[in-house]
Amino acid sequence: YSVEEGLPQSQVNAAIQSSTGYLWLGTRGGGVARFDGHEFESFSEKDGLPDSEVNALVEDPDGAIWIGTRSGVARYRQGIIYPVVGLPDGLDVRALEIGPDGLVWAGTDEGVWTGNAQGLTRLVGPNPESAVNAILADSKDNVWLATDRGGLIRVTSTGYDSYAIGELYPGASARALVETGEGDLWIGTDRG
Repeated sequence: YSVEEGLPQSQVNAAIQSSTGYLWLGTRGGGVARFDGHEFESFSEKDGLPDSEVNALVEDPDGAIWIGTRSGVARYRQGIIYPVVGLPDGLDVRALEIGPDGLVWAGTDEGVWTGNAQGLTRLVGPNPESAVNAILADSKDNVWLATDRGGLIRVTSTGYDSYAIGELYPGASARALVETGEGDLWIGTDRG
């Protein structure tokens, strides 16, 4: 599918399928589109998004769709887009994840925020000094943070650990995280 079929912009930065079966696509400048298998419904700044460049999408346990943009976070619930408070104005949200406790984790160009529909607060403790590009809640109830400066942080219920990937790939920036069915963690970087 493309712009000719109703996609608001051809570059897609994020995609999820919701529990209701819709395909949600975050675009680079066209906002977010919801696809029912036949047609697209688009949402942009005029509908309440903080910005039309959408970098991240996640569905929370209540079925709301969280939308991370170049200038903040919003959430879609029952046909309405709500602003999410707590982030400084203009903060670039690069990643969203639901933690083991059901809270939303937002990776930004200035660290990590956590919270719920009432708002987000800056994570205290293992908050990295650089941007967080990806977040993964694994099958062992850990939350992994992939950072811009080659670091990987594992947050557990009792603390956190930091890992340097720069030894393997000097100057590398961690960009993607995925857990295999066997529980292994794969890390994608800008160097391999």
